[in-house]
Amino acid sequence: MPIVPRRVDINVEQTRNEQARRLLPELGYAGTTTNHIAERAGVNVASLYEYFPGKDAIVAQVAERLVERVLGPANPPGTRDGGAQ
Repeated sequence: MPIVPRRVDINVEQTRNEQARRLLPELGYAGTTTNHIAERAGVNVASLYEYFPGKDAIVAQVAERLVERVLGPANPPGTRDGGAQ
C-alpha cells in the first residue's frame, strides 16, 4: 500500500522528496534527520509533520518513487493488483 501524504502540496512535496533523496546517500539513513530535510527543502520542520509522521514515512516514499521510476507504478491505471491475473 503506498504511503500517501495527509495533504497534498506538490511544490513542498517535490522539494522535500528531492532533498531527502539527496541527503540519504550523503548522510546515510541514521545521519539524515527531518531537521536536515526541512533545512535543505527550505521549510519549517513542523511543515514536514503536516505531511508525514516522521522520517521513516519520508524515506518510504522516496524509495517507492525510486522503484516506480525504475519499474513503473505498482498498480498501473486500469489494472487490478498490479496487473496480476
